[in-house]
Amino acid sequence: MPYNYILDKKIKNNTKINTTQKIVIIDEAHNLEAVSREELREAKIKYEKEESTVDLSLTPGIMNKVIEGIKKLEYIYAQNFDNIDKENGETFNISMLLKDAEKTGLMGITTENWINLSKNVILYFSKTKQKTPLSGTNFEIFAYMMEELHAIRDNYTQNDYKSRLCRDETDRKGYKLMIWCFNAKYAIEALTKEGEVYNLILTSGTLSPLKTYIKTLGLDIKTTIQLQNDHIINAEQLLAITITGYENTEFRNIYKQRDNQDMFMNYAKIIQKIKEVAPGGCLVFHPTYKCMEKSMKIWKINTTNETFNNMFNLPVFAEPVNKEETERIIESYEREIEHNEKKGAIMNGVCRGKLSEGIDFKDARARVVVVTGIPYPPMQDPKIKEKMAYLDKRQREEDDNITGKEWYKQGKSTYYKMQAQAFCQ
Repeated sequence: MPYNYILDKKIKNNTKINTTQKIVIIDEAHNLEAVSREELREAKIKYEKEESTVDLSLTPGIMNKVIEGIKKLEYIYAQNFDNIDKENGETFNISMLLKDAEKTGLMGITTENWINLSKNVILYFSKTKQKTPLSGTNFEIFAYMMEELHAIRDNYTQNDYKSRLCRDETDRKGYKLMIWCFNAKYAIEALTKEGEVYNLILTSGTLSPLKTYIKTLGLDIKTTIQLQNDHIINAEQLLAITITGYENTEFRNIYKQRDNQDMFMNYAKIIQKIKEVAPGGCLVFHPTYKCMEKSMKIWKINTTNETFNNMFNLPVFAEPVNKEETERIIESYEREIEHNEKKGAIMNGVCRGKLSEGIDFKDARARVVVVTGIPYPPMQDPKIKEKMAYLDKRQREEDDNITGKEWYKQGKSTYYKMQAQAFCQ
């Protein structure tokens, strides 16, 4: 099952997954840190300048306090939204959101009550056909956001969090209020606290350096059992080459270069030359699906054409979005290699896609792997900027922490290892 089934409390509760005293094994655990620090909560709220009201006389007990509090919070942030850059949004210290939530009286409701409250409020409004202050789904998400705020106020370090206010891309009249967490330890602690899982086993071919990985997850290195093996492939069996350009064209597969047709054509020429001497399968990984589609278009590859007449004079396949279609494409690719191993075939995939993780392209199925670019997250993404600033601050306070720049570059090493796994298994 996906990580968030056991890391996200909302999903875990809804699916009734019980991990108590169980042995939990997480494979491909190099993604765990990223999943654990994803947006914890995101509430979509309508942009209303006028403070609207609900007929509180019709709502029983504590629901009055909840609904009134939500409307007050909406009103506060509608006013705040007038004073920020609406297109780019703005990030705030979490203390600001806590202070605003306190003004509404919402922080007076105990953490234990919030989840049941959300279900009862949604049920009540569906029965009475009154208009809810938030949609049913968003009301539940809001409840988990409030639960998180209680935990941040009472148990967690506020410096590990930020709140963000920005426009809702799906509804231009609304905005989003988010909580970001930059420390993966809180998600892991929920699993490893006393009385929860019996054992937590994390496995992957790309966890090194282990010391940094363990610290990033907030685990105690002294109490962890670590096992790191040499690879079954000897160094003499593997040739790694970095090609920086060809025929006066620099290879820099970044956003600004995505319209450089010469670069994409020269990728094809390099692959052609490789296939002249390398038998079997050749895996080509692109940074994104759009890059792969652009390559297919420039290379004039029609993957639905069973005659495979193309510039490579080889069967060429591309990773589809559909899972069922992926299985069929892989079977066709392997069949072509079995039919003529010397000639082989080419399979195009995407970094962090289905083909790059968890599929064993053994022996002749992948004699060569080509990576045309690494999918770095955009440097100007507000979450990336905040994460890097957070790590820089922690590194100044604790010398053994990595800097934001080191964290950003670490992704590059992980991606290369991931693609190497595809054929070194």
